Amino acid sequence: MDIPRQVIGKAEIVYFYNLIMDHDVNMNGQKELIEKGEMSDASNYLGSYQSIEIFDAGRIHIVHQARYFSGFYLSASLFQLN
Repeated sequence: MDIPRQVIGKAEIVYFYNLIMDHDVNMNGQKELIEKGEMSDASNYLGSYQSIEIFDAGRIHIVHQARYFSGFYLSASLFQLN
């Protein structure tokens, strides 16, 4: 299986994952985007998954998506595995 990855900076490899929390909403949003080129409920789609990046050095970058009145607010956290 070929895992999406990218070299960052000085040959640091990062692996990219999406944790799907609502499969139906996620699949329907992707299908609508492919078919129509846009989404009718993008904020619901954004809440259907969580992006996770794992660095070869052990850092984990998780993007938290919290819903506020005007849509979604994105923030990031970094963790170091020992």
